[in-house]
Amino acid sequence: MEMEYINENTIRVFIDTDDLIERGISFMDIMSNQNEVEHFFMSILEEVDVSQKFQHTEAITFQVMPKRNGIDLYISKGFGDDNEEDSAFQQLMETIGELEDEDKENANERQNVLDDLANQEADKKKKAASAESEEPHVPREITLVFRIFEDFLAFARDFKDEFAQVDLYVYNESYFALIKFEANELTDDEIEDLISFAEEYAEVSALNAGLVRERGHEIARGNASVQIRRAFG
Repeated sequence: MEMEYINENTIRVFIDTDDLIERGISFMDIMSNQNEVEHFFMSILEEVDVSQKFQHTEAITFQVMPKRNGIDLYISKGFGDDNEEDSAFQQLMETIGELEDEDKENANERQNVLDDLANQEADKKKKAASAESEEPHVPREITLVFRIFEDFLAFARDFKDEFAQVDLYVYNESYFALIKFEANELTDDEIEDLISFAEEYAEVSALNAGLVRERGHEIARGNASVQIRRAFG
């Protein structure tokens, strides 16, 4: 766990995945379990606020930003009136925006390299497939990319996931669903129908599942669509 003072009113705490596991809380809890997450946030504040500037403040706000290997937690003091609070919140968001812009620039550079590698790999696979005399087959696994969480939520509400395993990751500020179909339970036509349905909400990503699992932040595994559906209705 890493901590820094952004300014006199704001602390940034980076909590990695191991810290979350050790404290018995998941990203899903942070998104949906208000009572548990409030207790968790206050325990973090007690640990990092060595100067005790924040612990006895009546109004404290928390902002959560998902990262590849964990989360950034921004802790800010409240103020006496709404105008001051709004001003402080705006200042916090501007600071976060500046930090996020730096991260995006670095992430974009990495993404360009990864895209080039993924395209090269895709070209190799296409050439190999065209050189073979096999009949075209329906993929049993696909990687979908959702630009915003609400798109995945809409997908999860309608997706028929009885015979599909869905893992959800955050990577480069997008949401990746790794879907594996149970070939023994579904025909090729049924799988094609499910893939066509999924493409109404997302794009098929050129990145392979192994890379997303290695570099992304896991939100839910196995039945992600069910978990998200239950958490958000």
